[in-house]
Amino acid sequence: MVVLICLNMVPLLLETNDQSMEAEEFQCFALFAFGLIFIIEFILKVVAFRKHYFTNGWNIIDFVTIIMFILGKFLFDDRFDTLEFKSFTFYSKYKLGFK
Repeated sequence: MVVLICLNMVPLLLETNDQSMEAEEFQCFALFAFGLIFIIEFILKVVAFRKHYFTNGWNIIDFVTIIMFILGKFLFDDRFDTLEFKSFTFYSKYKLGFK
């Protein structure tokens, strides 16, 4: 999981103010792909732990982060430039340092 979180940071590190359309499309696709991977991880953990999933504080933060990603994608879809998605990627980097 640490590798995925580190790979998730690559599109963010490559972001510039004057990037090309191809770079922007790559970034959008990569961030969406990582979001789907984290959603799949969430589903697998819920199936495995069932009601005990929500007894761990990190899992609750994961759940809130996934909800923010979904809301950010479907309610505020302006090329992943929403506060919710920025929070999602920030949390992924934050989690890497403390888990």
